[in-house]
Amino acid sequence: ATGLMHVLGNKGGLLVRLSIGLTTVAFVSCHLAAHEGQSHLDRRNSDCAEILAGARLDYDSHCNPQLDVPAQTDHVFWMGDLNYRLNLQQEGCFIRHDLQDIPGDKKAIAAAQYGVVTRLVEAEAWEELFSADELSHEIQHARTLHGFTEGQYEFAPTFKVQFDKPGMHYNPQRTPSWCDRILWCSKPSLENDLVQTGLGSFPQVCTSDHKPVWSSFELEVSPKDLLAQPGADAKFKDCPDIWISELKGSDLLACDPLSGDSDPYIEFFLGDFTEKLDTSERISSTIHPQWNDNHIPILRCRTDDKSALRRQSLTMAVFDYDLETPTDDQMGCAQLPLAQVVERPGEEVPFELDVVLNGVPHGKLSGKVKMCWPDQQGQRERREKGQRDESCCCLVM
Repeated sequence: ATGLMHVLGNKGGLLVRLSIGLTTVAFVSCHLAAHEGQSHLDRRNSDCAEILAGARLDYDSHCNPQLDVPAQTDHVFWMGDLNYRLNLQQEGCFIRHDLQDIPGDKKAIAAAQYGVVTRLVEAEAWEELFSADELSHEIQHARTLHGFTEGQYEFAPTFKVQFDKPGMHYNPQRTPSWCDRILWCSKPSLENDLVQTGLGSFPQVCTSDHKPVWSSFELEVSPKDLLAQPGADAKFKDCPDIWISELKGSDLLACDPLSGDSDPYIEFFLGDFTEKLDTSERISSTIHPQWNDNHIPILRCRTDDKSALRRQSLTMAVFDYDLETPTDDQMGCAQLPLAQVVERPGEEVPFELDVVLNGVPHGKLSGKVKMCWPDQQGQRERREKGQRDESCCCLVM
C-alpha cells in the first residue's frame, strides 16, 4: 500500500508471478497518486519505487527476497491507473509554445491547456499530444520504471471522461490524459521474445471516469532449462567459465548518509536466484569502486548448451556491507546479456551497464567479460598463481 501514511490500500500495487514452462512472467497492477502538479508527479515516481521495493518474493518462489522482481523475472508487465498526466509546460513538449501567452493564474492555465488538448484529440494529433506525457518524459530522464517500454497510444486519452456517456466526453475540470497504461520490461537477452501485437481502448464502456485499455502480446517461451539436472555434477566438467576483468563502478548509490559512501560488493546470479554463483571481494568506503581481477571469482556455468546460454543474462547484484545490521543494503542490479559473449569464445567483450534499484538507475558497472570453454582434454584456463585466494575459488576446478 502507498496510500495515506503508506498504510491505506486506496493506492499501491499487487504482484502476481508465474511460470509458463521455463519462462517466468510477472504482472504488477497498481493505482498511483492522483492530481496534477510537480509534487504529485514526484509522488507517483516514489510510488513506483515503493511498490518495487515492497513487492518481493521469497525462496519458496525460487526467488531472492533481496532482489526486486525485474532483476529475477524474464518478463514483467506493469499496468493500471498510473495517473500520469499531460503537461503542456514540460520540457520537450511539441506544443509548449501554445501556453506562453497565458497569464500565470492556475485556473487560466488549466482552462487553456484543456482547450489545446481537446482540439488535438479531435485532430487525432497523437504524436504532439504524447510529447506532453509525464510518464514517458520521466522514463526518458531515468526517474522511474527504468528499462520499461510501451507501445504507441494512437487513441484518445482515457481520463477524465463523464460517467454514463458512451464515447469520449471529457470533464472540463481535468486535462485529458493517458492515465491508464500497460508497460513491460524483459531481460536484455529475452527482449525479442515478447512482441506487442495490439493496443487500444474501449470508448463505449461508461462505468467509470476512465476508459479501459487493452493490449495483446506474443511471447516465446524458453525451450530448455539452463541448469544441469540434479545429480548431473559430472556434466559440469564440460561447462564454460565466465571471466570478468577490469570491473569498476561509477556513481553508485551512497548508503551511508554521513560519509556519502558505501562498502560495495557484488553477488553473481545466473538462472537460479536462490543460489548465487559466487561473490566478489568488498571495497570499502567508495561509490566508485575498482576491483582488481583477483577480487572477482571465475564463474562456472551449469550448462554447456550454447542455445540456452545465449538466452541468459548474468545478474550482478551490488550490495553495501553493513556490520551493524543482519542484512546488507541492496544498491541495485546490472543485467549482462550473454549472447554476444557466447558467440565470441575466449574473446574479451567490453560492457557498461546501468545499476538499477527499484526502477531507478544508480550509477554504472563496466568492465570486460569472456567465456572460456575447457579443451578436449577438459583442461581450463587458469588465473596466474596468487591472483585469487583459493578460499574464494569454489567454482574453479
